[in-house]
Amino acid sequence: MEKHVATILVSMIAIGMAGIFYRADKNSPTTRASSLFLALVGLAALWTVAAQTHPFVQWGTFSNIVGRSYEAFATIAGIEWVRRVGKMLAQEDGRRWFGGIMERFAQILMVAYWILVLIFPNLRPIQFPVLFSNPGEVFHLAFWIHFLPQQIALWLTGLSVLITYLRPIDQAEKDRLVYLVISVPFFMAATWWSRAETAHLIPLVLGVGLLIYFAGTIRYLIVQGQRATFMRRFMPKEVAHMVRQKGLKSAIQPDELDISVVACDLRGFTKYAAENDSKLVLTLLHDYYAVVHEAAQEFGGTVKDHAGDGVLTLVGAPVVMDDHRQRAEDMARVIRDKGCALIEQRTEGQVGLGVGLASGTVTTGAVGGSRRLEYVAVGSAVNMAARLCDKAANGDILTDVVEGQSGDLVLDLKGYTGEITASRLA
Repeated sequence: MEKHVATILVSMIAIGMAGIFYRADKNSPTTRASSLFLALVGLAALWTVAAQTHPFVQWGTFSNIVGRSYEAFATIAGIEWVRRVGKMLAQEDGRRWFGGIMERFAQILMVAYWILVLIFPNLRPIQFPVLFSNPGEVFHLAFWIHFLPQQIALWLTGLSVLITYLRPIDQAEKDRLVYLVISVPFFMAATWWSRAETAHLIPLVLGVGLLIYFAGTIRYLIVQGQRATFMRRFMPKEVAHMVRQKGLKSAIQPDELDISVVACDLRGFTKYAAENDSKLVLTLLHDYYAVVHEAAQEFGGTVKDHAGDGVLTLVGAPVVMDDHRQRAEDMARVIRDKGCALIEQRTEGQVGLGVGLASGTVTTGAVGGSRRLEYVAVGSAVNMAARLCDKAANGDILTDVVEGQSGDLVLDLKGYTGEITASRLA
């Protein structure tokens, strides 16, 4: 038993890491399949040790069935990982994924192999070296039950992986797929190991496969973490929390919401951009955006659009907020005060900042094609905030008039019939 301690430890590490990877990215269908694959590989290696050492399960009918079952289902899970990557690709380009047909056929072959193992559990498996040394094995029943279905399934999956890799898929998934392909031969060798006299090599072979697999998965998780960090710069903490708790789908479902909209843009920016170095202009835009994003984060706003020097922010969508109006007013003041101070310092009065604010019922949801979804808000409040922003002078916050208040301004706004009453926010 002592000589198998290393194999047991490596197998336990594989199972433990499968759980860790699942917990780290359990909303990803590809990660769920890959974690199941890794856990089954670890269990298969553990069973190999048990079959060689424990009197109750030493190689026999029951032991063969369990061992080959782990082997079959680990292969099916690995194929499922590849299939889900290909399915993601098919969803993106809107076309049927031919690789998915090959992968399904490969999985059917492995299920057939498992059924044949149940029927003929005591046939010894045939491996490549045996075929080279004794070609006559192709006439043995074990060749057709153990060897042929597995090899066809693996070759079909390998071809599908190659086709998938050559197509434009998510780079993080592509990298992880490459590491899987490299690690699979080591996993197969560890789970198919049948020679007791060389069993001490199992932990080394399995360990090398795990290191390769871990490298690919950790690289994938790092990339996903960097993406999440990047997205959090544009997503308020309330929205990020809702997405974590309920998933992205709940955040983009069509809905009618009472919200406030804050629009802001720069005055005199076109002239300033034409007269100054492009790097200086870009730096100004970067810092101006940072002011708006920080204000949105502070008051729960969702930065919706950037259009040159203009920014549109929603308060109350997708997360419902009863106090959206007060939050929007406070946010608009912060944008005006900090933004005007920044712009005055950088441009010496050449550029100004105007802000518009409006409230009302809008329809929110996700629109777009198969390649891209965009979260949108449609309603008069969005248009009103943009038009008020157009009329706002440097340092002004113009707002619509809400029920119970009176306006001190009368404006002629583009797209609106007649004069519109508005207010200037102090």
